[in-house]
Amino acid sequence: MELINKTPHDITILNKNGQVVRVIEPTGEAWRLEEEITFSHYEDGIPVTESRYTCIDLPPERENVAYIVSQLFINSYPHRKDLRVPAQVIRTGSNIMGCLSLGRLPKEEI
Repeated sequence: MELINKTPHDITILNKNGQVVRVIEPTGEAWRLEEEITFSHYEDGIPVTESRYTCIDLPPERENVAYIVSQLFINSYPHRKDLRVPAQVIRTGSNIMGCLSLGRLPKEEI
């Protein structure tokens, strides 16, 4: 499986002992989501809006290729089987050290 990092950050994969197994560097330009906001209704005089996020750079799915993206990105494309996010993130205080795995949405949501 080819893993393509479309975030602006290195993705550091750690083993359970905290040792670096692999670093996946960003590939090309990071994918950015564009936000479209539409008015829904008022609640107690406060406007409520709905947001939809899209990416114009998103290519068609390809066999044996997975893209590492942000959680917001993967949530915006629940039908895609080729998107991954850093999962089981290990932190030291507020610093992210890396992750133990790459996550995807549950199969029933894909």
